[in-house]
Amino acid sequence: MSENAKHPVEIVDLVPLTEQSPYMKPLRLHYKQNGKQLTWDCIKTHDSVAILIFNSSRNVLVFVRQFRPPVMLSALFNSMDSNMTNIKEKFEENAASMNPNLGFTLELCAGIIDKEGLTPTEIAREEVIEETGYSPPLEALHLITTCRTGVGSSGSLQYIYYCEVNDSMRVSQGGGIDDESIDVVEFSIEESRKQIYQCDKSAGIGRTPGFRLAISWFIYEKLPSLQLNK
Repeated sequence: MSENAKHPVEIVDLVPLTEQSPYMKPLRLHYKQNGKQLTWDCIKTHDSVAILIFNSSRNVLVFVRQFRPPVMLSALFNSMDSNMTNIKEKFEENAASMNPNLGFTLELCAGIIDKEGLTPTEIAREEVIEETGYSPPLEALHLITTCRTGVGSSGSLQYIYYCEVNDSMRVSQGGGIDDESIDVVEFSIEESRKQIYQCDKSAGIGRTPGFRLAISWFIYEKLPSLQLNK
């Protein structure tokens, strides 16, 4: 997206959460550690899956560019002296000069584990189909590792997979389902390598830790053993 393009989002309102959410539940934990009474505010949320996808037909890694409202809010709160009451006005005042990528991230294909009866691997495959349009067999997904995300708020578990696809597996353009705002992004191996240490602030678009971790694993662990398509 051009840096001169108008930001594609318009803030309508920002209000405290007063009703139950199907995705997260705020909690306050009272506990004792080393005999001292302590308190921590937490969020109960779903575990998740994330998938690093390599297209062997063209030697590219497949990612998604997605709009993340919390990322946009964080940037607005930190850079525009915004608060709960004036954020809409601050956004409108700065809309003309605002980076159109504000609130967007480069990520692995990913999703929450919220479907009963499906394993994390089966959910991961569904996410690949929905978000990127590739339909790989289940056995194409291999677990790289698991890690904890949001350790200061939710501590949820994420399963990180590797999946190799080819052009014949593409069954749609992807883009997600319902109201998801997802673009499929392809990087060459060298372009992907440059993403590992890219500074989000100077680049103007966010990247997740899992995105960087998975690329590092691919470059240093998987790539040396791959027979690349010439």
